[in-house]
Amino acid sequence: MPHKHIVSSVLLLLIWLSVFGQNNSADKQKEVFAEIRKDRIEILIDTISFKNFLSRNLSEAIIKSCRLNNVCPLKFQNIAVKKQESEENGLDFFYVTAIRNGSIQVARRLKQIGNKLYLADDINNELYHVFAISCGSQDCKLKIVSINGKLSWIGVVGDNYNNRCIVDIVTTGSKF
Repeated sequence: MPHKHIVSSVLLLLIWLSVFGQNNSADKQKEVFAEIRKDRIEILIDTISFKNFLSRNLSEAIIKSCRLNNVCPLKFQNIAVKKQESEENGLDFFYVTAIRNGSIQVARRLKQIGNKLYLADDINNELYHVFAISCGSQDCKLKIVSINGKLSWIGVVGDNYNNRCIVDIVTTGSKF
């Protein structure tokens, strides 16, 4: 009899660990990147670690895309979360940008769940899993647009498309 009690207790413990252990690992993978507040967006992650992640994982792609001298790794000065309203359907897009010397910008779309923003690696959703790189003058900025019903990154100066802004799309094998 005591043997059955021990076996059922161990079985119950294993079930509990498998259910709650999976939830904890999923929560860790979905760390909140930023939070939308009434009048601002607050970045919650360690921005220095994020800049280092970008330098480690994107420097070679940026040097190739922007035709730079081999200055590796690149250092980023500013991290910001931006909000952009879609011109087609009025939905808001949120994305994180990192800027180096004003002329290089890296962006990645953030997934919104309620008032929280996440880096998502869901390749089934448009633009969540890629980084966009923009090179050119300090006036070049990245913007999300819908082309034939599919979201894309383009380079703009002001609100207008500009073909002098070099835009490249890259993925990383690493997750932040």
